[in-house]
Amino acid sequence: MAALEYLEEAFPHSTSLLPVDAKSRADVRTLTEIIAVDTQPPTNDTPMKRAESSGADRLEWARFFTERGLKAFETVVSKTAGRYCCGDAITLADVCLVPALWNAEKFGVAIESFPTISRVYGVLKEHPSFMKSHWQNQPDCPEELR
Repeated sequence: MAALEYLEEAFPHSTSLLPVDAKSRADVRTLTEIIAVDTQPPTNDTPMKRAESSGADRLEWARFFTERGLKAFETVVSKTAGRYCCGDAITLADVCLVPALWNAEKFGVAIESFPTISRVYGVLKEHPSFMKSHWQNQPDCPEELR
């Protein structure tokens, strides 16, 4: 999040990923923190290795935390969404959601069970910026994963 906020502040004349009004900014930050603080960290390699060494199944562990986070995200985004997570402009919430959903797909999470998330994701997946940034489109992605 620090890098995203740095870019937001360092380039104030580019398209902002934070809404103008305080309430909408708070909504965006709530959504980004659900992903950045609650959902993504337990699915990093170190916590997953630790869970596995204690007898947990890595995939089950990752799916549990991802589904729990997406449930919380869905609760909020169902009240804030327009075309995107918070209204009709792409925000930091969308930027955080998409990579979380790439992981959710790898973990076998049923994204369609989160209706607002699923709808917004469908729109974002077709956006050129998100298509270009997909992990499978990166130059260092191994050919067998493309």
